[in-house]
Amino acid sequence: MLHECFGAPVAVSNDVNAIAWGEYMYGGYGTRNLFCFTLGTGVGGGIISDGRLILGANDAAGEFGHTSFEGNSRCSCGIKGCLEAYVGNDRFVRKARRQMKLASPLIKFASAEELTPRLIAQAAREGDELALKIFTDAGQKIGRALGNVVQLLDPDVIVVNGGISKAGDLIIKPIRETLKHYTMPLKGRKLKVIRSKLGDKAGILGAATLAEVLS
Repeated sequence: MLHECFGAPVAVSNDVNAIAWGEYMYGGYGTRNLFCFTLGTGVGGGIISDGRLILGANDAAGEFGHTSFEGNSRCSCGIKGCLEAYVGNDRFVRKARRQMKLASPLIKFASAEELTPRLIAQAAREGDELALKIFTDAGQKIGRALGNVVQLLDPDVIVVNGGISKAGDLIIKPIRETLKHYTMPLKGRKLKVIRSKLGDKAGILGAATLAEVLS
Protein backbone atom coordinates (compact mmCIF):
# COMPACT_ATOMS: atom_id res chain seq x y z
CA MET A 1 0.00 0.00 0.00
CA LEU A 2 2.83 2.39 0.81
CA HIS A 3 4.57 1.54 -2.44
CA GLU A 4 1.40 2.25 -4.39
CA CYS A 5 0.89 5.50 -2.51
CA PHE A 6 4.38 6.92 -2.83
CA GLY A 7 5.88 5.05 -5.77
CA ALA A 8 9.00 4.32 -3.73
CA PRO A 9 10.61 1.03 -2.64
CA VAL A 10 9.28 -0.17 0.73
CA ALA A 11 10.81 -2.61 3.21
CA VAL A 12 9.16 -3.86 6.40
CA SER A 13 11.04 -5.03 9.47
CA ASN A 14 10.50 -5.95 13.10
CA ASP A 15 10.78 -2.90 15.37
CA VAL A 16 13.52 -4.38 17.56
CA ASN A 17 15.57 -5.38 14.52
CA ALA A 18 15.44 -1.71 13.50
CA ILE A 19 16.48 -0.71 17.02
CA ALA A 20 19.37 -3.20 17.03
CA TRP A 21 20.57 -1.98 13.65
CA GLY A 22 20.36 1.63 14.80
CA GLU A 23 22.35 0.82 17.93
CA TYR A 24 24.98 -0.96 15.83
CA MET A 25 25.26 1.75 13.18
CA TYR A 26 25.07 4.84 15.37
CA GLY A 27 25.66 3.83 18.99
CA GLY A 28 29.45 3.93 18.77
CA TYR A 29 29.96 0.69 20.73
CA GLY A 30 33.03 -0.33 18.72
CA THR A 31 31.95 -3.88 17.90
CA ARG A 32 30.66 -5.97 15.00
CA ASN A 33 28.99 -8.45 17.36
CA LEU A 34 26.13 -6.98 19.33
CA PHE A 35 22.93 -8.22 20.91
CA CYS A 36 20.26 -5.65 21.66
CA PHE A 37 17.14 -6.32 23.65
CA THR A 38 14.26 -4.05 24.54
CA LEU A 39 12.63 -4.10 27.93
CA GLY A 40 9.27 -2.38 27.99
CA THR A 41 5.75 -3.58 27.33
CA GLY A 42 7.33 -6.82 26.13
CA VAL A 43 10.84 -8.17 25.65
CA GLY A 44 12.31 -8.12 22.15
CA GLY A 45 15.73 -8.84 20.71
CA GLY A 46 17.92 -8.15 17.70
CA ILE A 47 21.16 -9.86 16.67
CA ILE A 48 24.14 -8.29 14.92
CA SER A 49 26.79 -10.89 14.06
CA ASP A 50 29.99 -9.90 12.25
CA GLY A 51 28.31 -6.67 11.18
CA ARG A 52 25.20 -8.35 9.77
CA LEU A 53 21.63 -8.29 11.02
CA ILE A 54 20.54 -11.89 11.58
CA LEU A 55 16.92 -12.46 10.58
CA GLY A 56 16.60 -16.25 10.40
CA ALA A 57 14.66 -18.43 7.98
CA ASN A 58 11.33 -16.80 8.81
CA ASP A 59 12.51 -13.31 9.80
CA ALA A 60 11.90 -14.39 13.39
CA ALA A 61 15.42 -14.55 14.86
CA GLY A 62 16.19 -12.72 18.09
CA GLU A 63 12.89 -13.26 19.90
CA PHE A 64 14.58 -13.06 23.29
CA GLY A 65 11.34 -12.58 25.23
CA HIS A 66 9.92 -15.83 23.92
CA THR A 67 12.87 -18.01 24.83
CA SER A 68 11.96 -20.68 27.36
CA PHE A 69 12.72 -19.61 30.90
CA GLU A 70 10.93 -21.45 33.69
CA GLY A 71 7.64 -22.23 35.38
CA ASN A 72 4.10 -22.31 34.08
CA SER A 73 3.23 -18.65 33.63
CA ARG A 74 1.50 -18.29 30.28
CA CYS A 75 2.93 -15.69 27.93
CA SER A 76 0.82 -13.48 25.67
CA CYS A 77 2.06 -15.64 22.77
CA GLY A 78 0.27 -18.65 24.27
CA ILE A 79 3.38 -20.58 25.34
CA LYS A 80 4.10 -21.27 28.99
CA GLY A 81 7.40 -20.25 30.58
CA CYS A 82 8.58 -17.46 28.22
CA LEU A 83 10.90 -14.87 29.73
CA GLU A 84 8.38 -12.17 28.78
CA ALA A 85 5.87 -13.73 31.18
CA TYR A 86 8.23 -12.83 34.05
CA VAL A 87 9.57 -9.37 33.13
CA GLY A 88 8.21 -6.34 31.32
CA ASN A 89 5.90 -3.44 32.19
CA ASP A 90 2.84 -5.49 33.08
CA ARG A 91 4.81 -7.91 35.19
CA PHE A 92 6.48 -5.09 37.14
CA VAL A 93 3.13 -3.47 37.89
CA ARG A 94 1.31 -6.73 38.73
CA LYS A 95 4.04 -7.74 41.14
CA ALA A 96 4.02 -4.34 42.85
CA ARG A 97 0.23 -4.37 43.20
CA ARG A 98 0.29 -7.85 44.67
CA GLN A 99 2.95 -6.92 47.21
CA MET A 100 1.11 -3.75 48.18
CA LYS A 101 -1.89 -5.88 49.09
CA LEU A 102 0.40 -7.76 51.45
CA ALA A 103 0.76 -4.57 53.52
CA SER A 104 3.98 -3.37 51.89
CA PRO A 105 4.65 0.37 52.15
CA LEU A 106 5.56 0.35 48.44
CA ILE A 107 4.97 3.46 46.37
CA LYS A 108 3.94 6.46 48.30
CA PHE A 109 3.66 8.22 44.95
CA ALA A 110 0.52 6.55 43.63
CA SER A 111 -2.31 4.19 44.38
CA ALA A 112 -2.14 0.62 43.13
CA GLU A 113 -4.26 1.56 40.12
CA GLU A 114 -1.83 4.32 39.09
CA LEU A 115 1.40 2.35 39.32
CA THR A 116 3.91 2.45 36.46
CA PRO A 117 7.49 1.13 36.16
CA ARG A 118 8.67 4.75 36.27
CA LEU A 119 7.02 5.28 39.68
CA ILE A 120 8.39 1.98 40.96
CA ALA A 121 11.87 3.11 39.85
CA GLN A 122 11.36 6.44 41.62
CA ALA A 123 10.46 4.61 44.81
CA ALA A 124 13.50 2.34 44.45
CA ARG A 125 15.82 5.33 44.12
CA GLU A 126 14.37 6.70 47.35
CA GLY A 127 15.16 3.45 49.14
CA ASP A 128 11.87 1.54 49.02
CA GLU A 129 13.01 -2.03 49.69
CA LEU A 130 10.21 -3.74 47.81
CA ALA A 131 10.67 -1.54 44.75
CA LEU A 132 14.39 -2.35 44.82
CA LYS A 133 13.59 -6.06 45.07
CA ILE A 134 11.28 -5.91 42.05
CA PHE A 135 14.09 -4.53 39.89
CA THR A 136 16.66 -6.91 41.36
CA ASP A 137 14.48 -9.97 40.73
CA ALA A 138 13.78 -8.90 37.15
CA GLY A 139 17.46 -8.18 36.51
CA GLN A 140 18.46 -11.58 37.85
CA LYS A 141 15.97 -13.33 35.56
CA ILE A 142 17.15 -11.36 32.54
CA GLY A 143 20.81 -11.97 33.40
CA ARG A 144 20.20 -15.70 33.63
CA ALA A 145 18.40 -15.74 30.28
CA LEU A 146 21.16 -13.65 28.68
CA GLY A 147 23.63 -16.37 29.63
CA ASN A 148 22.06 -18.49 26.89
CA VAL A 149 22.39 -15.63 24.41
CA VAL A 150 26.08 -15.25 25.23
CA GLN A 151 26.78 -18.97 24.91
CA LEU A 152 25.04 -19.13 21.52
CA LEU A 153 26.07 -15.82 19.92
CA ASP A 154 29.23 -14.69 21.74
CA PRO A 155 28.58 -10.93 21.46
CA ASP A 156 31.02 -8.28 22.67
CA VAL A 157 28.25 -5.90 23.70
CA ILE A 158 24.71 -6.34 24.99
CA VAL A 159 22.64 -3.17 24.67
CA VAL A 160 19.55 -2.67 26.83
CA ASN A 161 16.87 -0.45 25.30
CA GLY A 162 13.20 0.16 26.05
CA GLY A 163 11.22 2.01 28.69
CA ILE A 164 12.36 0.02 31.73
CA SER A 165 16.01 0.51 30.72
CA LYS A 166 15.55 4.13 31.80
CA ALA A 167 15.77 2.83 35.37
CA GLY A 168 19.53 2.62 34.70
CA ASP A 169 21.62 0.74 37.27
CA LEU A 170 18.51 -0.41 39.14
CA ILE A 171 18.05 -2.97 36.36
CA ILE A 172 21.48 -3.01 34.67
CA LYS A 173 23.48 -3.85 37.81
CA PRO A 174 21.62 -7.08 38.71
CA ILE A 175 21.70 -8.10 35.03
CA ARG A 176 25.49 -7.74 34.94
CA GLU A 177 26.05 -9.49 38.26
CA THR A 178 23.82 -12.45 37.38
CA LEU A 179 25.13 -12.82 33.84
CA LYS A 180 28.61 -13.47 35.23
CA HIS A 181 27.31 -16.65 36.90
CA TYR A 182 25.70 -17.94 33.68
CA THR A 183 28.50 -17.20 31.23
CA MET A 184 31.31 -19.60 30.51
CA PRO A 185 34.62 -17.82 31.25
CA LEU A 186 36.77 -17.36 28.17
CA LYS A 187 40.25 -15.88 28.07
CA GLY A 188 40.10 -12.46 26.49
CA ARG A 189 36.32 -12.10 26.66
CA LYS A 190 35.36 -8.46 27.26
CA LEU A 191 31.59 -8.65 27.36
CA LYS A 192 29.78 -5.42 28.23
CA VAL A 193 26.17 -4.87 29.22
CA ILE A 194 25.30 -1.25 28.44
CA ARG A 195 22.20 0.87 28.60
CA SER A 196 21.33 2.27 25.17
CA LYS A 197 23.05 5.51 24.22
CA LEU A 198 20.37 6.29 21.65
CA GLY A 199 17.17 5.57 23.54
CA ASP A 200 14.02 6.20 21.52
CA LYS A 201 16.07 7.39 18.52
CA ALA A 202 17.59 3.96 17.87
CA GLY A 203 14.61 2.57 15.98
CA ILE A 204 14.20 5.67 13.83
CA LEU A 205 17.89 5.72 12.92
CA GLY A 206 17.89 1.99 12.24
CA ALA A 207 14.81 2.15 10.04
CA ALA A 208 16.34 5.00 8.06
CA THR A 209 19.19 2.77 6.89
CA LEU A 210 17.70 -0.70 7.16
CA ALA A 211 15.86 -0.60 3.85
CA GLU A 212 19.15 -0.85 1.99
CA VAL A 213 20.16 -3.87 4.08
CA LEU A 214 16.86 -5.67 3.48
CA SER A 215 16.63 -4.93 -0.24
